[in-house]
This record gives sequence, structure tokens and C-alpha cells, in this order.
Amino acid sequence: MPYAVPLTTDDRKVLRPIERNPWNRLHSIDEDARWVQQVVTEVLRPRLPVVANLRCGAWYVPSPPDGARRPFCYFKSTDGHAGEWSFSLKRPNLEMLHLIQAQGGAVIVDSTRRGKSMPDALSKTIPIWCAVMNEASTRRHGQPSKLADEAPLPWPCRSFNRGSTGLLTPAHQVPPSEHAQMEERFEGWIASLLASDLPILKLDRPLVPYFLTRREEDHSRSDRAELPSTGLPVILISASRRVEAPTPSDDGSYYYTQGSGDDEEAWSRGLTPDLFWQEREMLLRCRREELAGMIAEIVRGRTERCSKQRASDVQIKGTKITLGIRDERHAFNAEERGRYALLIHCNGSFEEEEPPSVVVNFKIPPGKAGLSALRSGLSQVVDTGRAPTNGDILIIDTTFSDALLAFAVALLASLYTSGRQRVADVAAHCLTLSKDDVRRRLQWVQHDLPGANPSRAAMQRVDEVVLRRPGGSVGTGSVQADGVQVDHT
Repeated sequence: MPYAVPLTTDDRKVLRPIERNPWNRLHSIDEDARWVQQVVTEVLRPRLPVVANLRCGAWYVPSPPDGARRPFCYFKSTDGHAGEWSFSLKRPNLEMLHLIQAQGGAVIVDSTRRGKSMPDALSKTIPIWCAVMNEASTRRHGQPSKLADEAPLPWPCRSFNRGSTGLLTPAHQVPPSEHAQMEERFEGWIASLLASDLPILKLDRPLVPYFLTRREEDHSRSDRAELPSTGLPVILISASRRVEAPTPSDDGSYYYTQGSGDDEEAWSRGLTPDLFWQEREMLLRCRREELAGMIAEIVRGRTERCSKQRASDVQIKGTKITLGIRDERHAFNAEERGRYALLIHCNGSFEEEEPPSVVVNFKIPPGKAGLSALRSGLSQVVDTGRAPTNGDILIIDTTFSDALLAFAVALLASLYTSGRQRVADVAAHCLTLSKDDVRRRLQWVQHDLPGANPSRAAMQRVDEVVLRRPGGSVGTGSVQADGVQVDHT
């Protein structure tokens, strides 16, 4: 008897364990990934780089076989939710922009769970980003020209909402009324980007989004989709087919679960997209009862390998602040101690003999559990005068974590002017800072560390420490751009 049979209930207590079963998730991911690969290799022309929209999209895009760093982007669906449309200065995806320009376009892959065929990140967030980046380049550099209204729209992207701003959204996903409301915010988004410290890339052609889902009419044709050369195509692929509930596969071996790459904390047991692609054949060929043990073994092996690896350090341009990844037990070596005036480990467990004014070890747990410790650590460095008014600073953690990024932003804000000059009086300088200044320091980090995306909660702790005024109040000074509030989100 097959494992997966048609379900006759919509009881969430019955469906939830099926949806969260790693066996069903991994086999569903494999089915969707094979469809994406077929589209990329057999339908689209010319061939373009395939990029995962984190985090969900990474499950559907193979890791590079040589272990090279995979390209990625990070566009949030929440920035495209109805009534909450936003162009995020915190997630500018500059690396993605350079890749599209250099390669003549790109394919971006994502997915979504039950209820719709395309995530808001693809149907609205990325189209907003394309239109804003196009217009910002035009206003700053005089190009590109807007795509003509009569420009041909190739299969499979026949139906667009269009407007005067250059915003393009899929008509089968976005009602015309919602498209019009999005356009009303366009000038505010442009103003906030042009007023920021983010670099404005000069585009030679406009970014043009195209939308592809698993709908039958989208992929029934066998001929290739010829993309016009008048723009830089940004092909947005929603990997999963739409189902209302877990559905038995053709052979009954698993329940197909839409958007299986989403919400990985609920089902992956520590498995990551890279680990899945490295061990894909073994994971998919094992017996169902063996899968949990195999995942545990793979995750253990990954932890041991990671402890022996070290990523390259990143120095923030025009400053003396460097960010790096080290093991939890890392003992700062002689070269590091000789070069840096302050060494900060956000998650260190090695007992240092150096005076605390030189080496500062914190133990900041990830997530909400570490927010109190993060605020305390930021205060210790910024408020007590430990941060040197001269000399280099190294900040490390086991990843480019929220804590590491928060320390970087806090020190950049408290030690440097907007012109990247070191300040002499930290306390007096902090009295002049606003939330806008803190946001701009984050943009410095994002320029040199693409993908840096600290949580809102972590950035709030930075504000609480760096912007604290006598009497305990916090300075604000967030900027307004044509009536559109711009903050850390």
C-alpha cells in the first residue's frame, strides 16, 4: 500500500504533521527544483544566472559543485503585502543589481506556501525594486530610458499591469487598483534612495521583470521564450505548483507539499539548502525510516567542518573597522593583537589573559534570547569609552550574525562622522546623531558586505545605546521623503 493516499480532511491537526514531515518536504523540493531546472535549460533564452531569493528559494537552486559561494538575493514578501508596500533601504540587494548588469539579466527563484501561486516577494517586492532602481539611475546618471509601452512582451509573461512610473506587476496576481496604490508611493521611494548613502548604479538598460509560475498555460508551450534585448530581463520563477492541501505524488511515495522550502525551522532539523544539495542523492534514496538519522549525521559532520573554516575578513571602506568570522573558541593571535586596538568576539568562550580594554569576549545567544545581552554588550563598548578614538577594531563571531552587525553599526555611528572621519569626542558626537545617521551606517556595512541584514530588534538595540540622551530618552530624527516614513525596515 502506498504511503501517501488522498486526504479527506482539512483538519489542521492532521495536516500539520504531514506538511512538516522532512520526507515530504525534501521530495517536494526535489520535484519543484527539477521543474525549475527544466525551465531554465529548455525554455528560457538566453541562458542567465539562476539566483535564489533567501531563504526559501535556496532549496530550489543547486549549490555550485566546486564549493564556490552561491549568488543570492534577499527580497521580503512583507515588503509587498497589500497596504504595506515598501522599497527597503535595509535590503538594497546591490550585489544582485551588479550581477544583472554584468550578465545581461538573471533568474530569481522563490516559492510560497498554500493560498497563492506566487509569493509577494516576486509579484510585488522585486517589481518595486526594479522600477525604483531604474528611475534612480535615470535621475542620477541620465539613463536608462524607460521601456516603451509598446515594447513586445514575450511568452510566458503576457499580462502586465503598467503605469506611468515604469512599475510592472503581473495582472493575474496584482489587481489594477492595488497596482495604482503602489505607484502613489513611488516618488517617496525614489527620494529616500537618492537621499541615502547607498551608491546608485548606472544602468545601461532598464530592469524588466517577467513572471513565471506552474500554471498550465505558463509552461505548456515547447518553444523557447525569446527575451528582448531592449531591457535587462529579471525572470521571477515561483517554483511550487499550487495545491490546497498535501497531495499524494504520482507513485504514492510522498505527499507533495507546496512551498516546502519555506519555514525551514519547523521541519529541517538543522539541514540547510547547501547540505541538501551536497547530499541530495543520499537523502532522496534512503528509506523513510532512515531519514531522520541521516539528517542528524549530515548536520553533525557540517558542524565539525565549519569549525575548521574561516571566511575572509571584511573592512568597512574608509574606516578602521573590520568584520570577520572565527570559531567560538578562537584565541586572538599575535598578528591580531598587534594590529588592532580593540578586539571583540560576540560569541567567544576562550578565556583571555589580555586586559579587557584590548580583548572583549561576549556570549550573545542568537535570536530574541540574546537581545538583552546584545544591549548590555553594546553599552559596555560604546558607553564606557572602551571604543578607541584611534586605532583599528576587529569584530568577530561564528557567522555574520545580528550581534556582529549591530556592533559594527554602533561603532561606525559613534566613532565616525557622515564623511567617515574619526571623531574626537564620542559622547558629544552621539548627542548629534539621529536614526537616519544609524541607518546610513548600516548602508556602509551593506556596501562592503552584501546580504548584511540585521534584524529590526537588533537595530533597535543599537538605537537605544547610540542615540540615548541625558535623562534616558532616545533621539529620533528619522527622515521623511514626500510623506513616506523611512526607517530601519
